[in-house]
Amino acid sequence: MSEVGDLGAGSNLEPMAHLAQPLRSNVRARRLARTSQRGVRRLCAVGMVMVLLGAGFLWLRDSELVAVRDVTITGVSSSQEKRVRESLRRAALDMTTLHVRREELHAAVSGYTSVAGLRAYAGFPNKLRIEVVERVPAALLVAGDQEVPVSAGGLLLRGVRPDGATPVVRVKRLPTGLRLDDLRARSAVAVLAGAPPELQGRIVRAGMGARGMQLELRSGPDLIFGSQSRIEAKWTAATRVLADSSAKGATYLDLRLPEWTAAGGLGPIESEIESAPGDGTTAPGAPPVNPQP
Repeated sequence: MSEVGDLGAGSNLEPMAHLAQPLRSNVRARRLARTSQRGVRRLCAVGMVMVLLGAGFLWLRDSELVAVRDVTITGVSSSQEKRVRESLRRAALDMTTLHVRREELHAAVSGYTSVAGLRAYAGFPNKLRIEVVERVPAALLVAGDQEVPVSAGGLLLRGVRPDGATPVVRVKRLPTGLRLDDLRARSAVAVLAGAPPELQGRIVRAGMGARGMQLELRSGPDLIFGSQSRIEAKWTAATRVLADSSAKGATYLDLRLPEWTAAGGLGPIESEIESAPGDGTTAPGAPPVNPQP
């Protein structure tokens, strides 16, 4: 009888187990729903905070609290210096240190040929430092009583007054465009632009002669470059020979073959050097100085 009773008790529990399963599922579903709702509320709260922070930053970025009041400008030394400084300062004072509009700074000086580029550095809360990268005249183009400086890259620097040490390159007429278009003059400018710092202030003029490009130095011999090739090697040879006491008294240096530089002449170049058929031919009677193997 007991065995039959046990069987009866087991059969009564089976329906209850079936009823408990849906109940547990409903509880889990309600818990997941509450968790999901909390997650959505958190995301909304985070989103609102981000929006408020963004709005606050946008307000602060252009507010008077971070307005530019102290402007430092460096790197300006050309004859356009005063106008460049005024233009940059006027543009900078309309900005904040959190919103430096570099394109407006560039636009403010776009009309000045001496300015090649700008770098701006903000100093929180109210300082702005601007570095100007300038174009330096490599030569002064002269045609009759007209003249205009030109950069190493051939850009005409209209409105810039060069100093008295800028070497002269004579041309038949001044260019009417923005750049130097005369090939011979461009070659002369390229040679002048390659001059080492210790010789830049000594060059008086450059021009084409019977032996190619020739440069006149202050208190020194004329330099015969010939062609535009190997400019750096020729300047290196000129610097070396000019520093050598054995070249003292020479009226010219023939640099057309830089490894075998010829120093000579007691008279002007025209009477001392005969026409050379190619770059690297030295004048008769001109002794080589410091030949390099």
